[in-house]
Amino acid sequence: MIVPAVLENAGIDVTGGLVPSSGTGGGGGAKPMENLTTQLDAYFAVLSSYELDFEVVQQVFKQMFYYICAAALNNLLLRRELCNWQKAIEIRYNVSNLEVTRGIFYEVRLNN
Repeated sequence: MIVPAVLENAGIDVTGGLVPSSGTGGGGGAKPMENLTTQLDAYFAVLSSYELDFEVVQQVFKQMFYYICAAALNNLLLRRELCNWQKAIEIRYNVSNLEVTRGIFYEVRLNN
């Protein structure tokens, strides 16, 4: 789930513009990034159902994003066609985008 969402999702062009994401599936299926965000939302729903403190939920998600980044890097090193500067920028953008959008979303939901 992590590899298609982070490594194969073309979320940014090196010149600065956004490019449309092309799913890796054979058509008709959900996009990998949407699958990953859906799974993160499910984890958030479970954690919030237990009414954990905001700091605990924040630390859990920091660890999950660290794991996502580490898993993407490990798979990146195994794939020769992905070892270039352009792909590194795309991966960092994808992980940062997940951290920002999901982090703000979860923070707002916890504060309400």
